[in-house]
Amino acid sequence: MAEISAILLNAGASVTPAMKESVKRIGKDFEFFREKFNKDSVDEVSEALLQLYRLFDVEPVANRIMHVGTACNHLVQTAPRALGISHPASGPWCKRCRER
Repeated sequence: MAEISAILLNAGASVTPAMKESVKRIGKDFEFFREKFNKDSVDEVSEALLQLYRLFDVEPVANRIMHVGTACNHLVQTAPRALGISHPASGPWCKRCRER
């Protein structure tokens, strides 16, 4: 898709807002499924997506941050004491909690 887009743009095709939105959607879809994408071709597809971003002057979609399976104390730290949940002083924290 990036190669065909480059050919068309070099031949004089104009970039429209709808095209830019399509590139954003493609980026969001790819980032959502990146972890499950074929490991043999994920880098190639990622590079083609970067090329689309450049061709259409679109801000790249941020990589999706996946939960790694460790507990975060965020809920415990903010839970009401009325629920009988203790408030540990230390433990694994999510990025959101570390930035507070």
